[in-house]
Parts: sequence; C-alpha cells; structure tokens
Amino acid sequence: ADRVMNNTLISCGIAHSYPDGFDWETNQTPDQYNEWIWQLNRSAEYTWLTGAYLRTGKLTYAEKLAEMFTSWVHQAIVPQHAEPGATHTWRTIESGIRMSPWGIALNLLGNTPAFTDEVVTLWFMSLWEHGYRLRFENTHNGNWYLMELKGLLFVCLQAPFFRDTPAWLEYAVTELTAETEIQIYPDGFQFELSPGYHHVVMVNYEAAMRMMHRYGVPFPEKLLKNLERGYELYQRIMRPDSFLPELNDSAYYTAAEFIEAGCELFPEREDFVFTKTFGKEGKAPDYTSTLLEYPGIAVMRTGWDENAVWALLDAGHFGRGHQHEDKLNLLVHAYGESLLTEAG
Repeated sequence: ADRVMNNTLISCGIAHSYPDGFDWETNQTPDQYNEWIWQLNRSAEYTWLTGAYLRTGKLTYAEKLAEMFTSWVHQAIVPQHAEPGATHTWRTIESGIRMSPWGIALNLLGNTPAFTDEVVTLWFMSLWEHGYRLRFENTHNGNWYLMELKGLLFVCLQAPFFRDTPAWLEYAVTELTAETEIQIYPDGFQFELSPGYHHVVMVNYEAAMRMMHRYGVPFPEKLLKNLERGYELYQRIMRPDSFLPELNDSAYYTAAEFIEAGCELFPEREDFVFTKTFGKEGKAPDYTSTLLEYPGIAVMRTGWDENAVWALLDAGHFGRGHQHEDKLNLLVHAYGESLLTEAG
C-alpha cells in the first residue's frame, strides 16, 4: 500500500512509477507484453489501500484510492458494442475481476470523506457501465465467463436500486448455475482439464456463493450439488503428498488448500476433512484407484497414506483454453518421492 501511495504499481512482476499521474491505457513494458496492461486494470491495489486504511485509520489511503479511481474512470471510456477483448481497460475478464476489490472498497470506505459526492456519482455510473458490458458483451465461454458472471452478480449486490438490477441478477444466477452443468463434467473435472484453472473456476463460485449468502440471495440447489463434484475432483487426482498433478497450465498446488471451502459447504463430507488435514482427521475415501471417463484420466493408488504408490495416465482429449500439445502423459509418485512428472 505504501508503494502505491508513491504511485508505483506492479503488474505481472514488472513495476512502473507514475510521477505525473496514473496512465491506464499505455503499456509500459519494453516488449509490449499485453498481459501487463490488462492486469494493471484489475484494481488489485484497491484491496491493499482499503486494508491499510482499516489498520491505520489514515485517510490518505482512502484518498489515494479515490484518486486512482477518478483517474481511471476519466481515462477508461467504456466501449460501446465492442468485442470482449477490444480495449486495454475494458477487457471483460478484467471488468468482472475488478468488481471484487471495488466492492470491498465501497463497503469499507464508502462513508469516509474520501468518497465525495463526485466520487460516489462516478462510481455508480461506472458500476452500471460494468453491468451493461458484463451482461450484453460477455464471452459466453470457459472460466472467463464465470468471472464475468461473478462481476455482474457483484454489480447487482452493490447497486440494488438500478432499474436493471432484477433482470441482471436473475441472469447471473441462472447462468452461473447452468455453467456448472456445462463446464464441470459428471466425474468432476472442469472441461479445461487443468487443475490450476479448475481451481480458478471453483474459487469464483466460492466468492459468488459467499456474497449471495451475505446479501440474502438464495442459490439454487443444483448449483451446490454440482460444485460438490468439483471439490471431490481434488482428492480423486491428488498425489499421496496432497499435491495436484501439473496437467496442462497448472502449478504446484495442494488439494488440502483447495478443498477447504468444500469442507465449509459440505460439513458432512468426512473425506473432505481427511484431505484438508492430510489424513489427520476425517475419514479416507472409500475407493483407491479411479477412472475419470469424461476427461480420460486414470488415477491409480495403493492407498491414501503418504507412502502409497500413485500413478496417473492422461489418455484423454485435448481440453480447452489452457491445454498442452501432449498425449499419454504418465506421472508416478511412490514412497514419498516424485519419480516421473509432467514435462512442463
């Protein structure tokens, strides 16, 4: 937060300082790396500034946030009837993602002197623009669509007085539910077949459901039931040390950390507790080896202890969005050691 107070922002690990005021449209990287300017427009700094204000009581943090927002809304003119990726500032994935830090800021700083009448008016004007773009100019595809729908949901919860809110809210909840049928296979894996992006999908659903619960919006039973399969997927594919296989675009994540929200949503699932606690509590799943027929992945294990022998054969289809050009990967982990892994 103090770095941001000095007008230095970091996106994709690359820092840039703005001595003459923020510029949300210009790519400052030497190789014009597009992801840098896109992610700069996700408003992550709002969360840090809000937290710093709450910890210190210093109004300057809230004022810096209001300054950043005002500069952004004057520079980032919403495109009309444009493709989801048409601009640096209004790519629809960013439009959805930034509604989370915007919501945090509005709820926790909205009554401070930093939120003047001008700031509040611009804020809700921009919320409506976000709502319109996320409702009518979205991607209708993959994990992007879920981030757009979550963003639209957050707009509705922040601005219940908009004339469009009831219709937008119904659309968001209906589509979020429908996408669990489309994106999460009957045996649990999200259709991109990447454990990392499987979690992206699950964590966006978690955030949406927490906000719906907080604001008294009921969520359909089908939504909850379908997400249960997504949580079970973590333990079905995890290695004996809890780490998930690095299939397609993924990284070094544990099932234990990812299944935690599943334990809250499904307290009766003792196998989820077992996975969360590395086998210290709960009850081990009542199966060992498993075949995921829809993605074509076979997971073989001798047991659920840390010294078990485990292997995974990826014999399925290509996946979507974050897939790799490979076939028939074989991964092996045994007696606490990774013996054969993904090539990268």
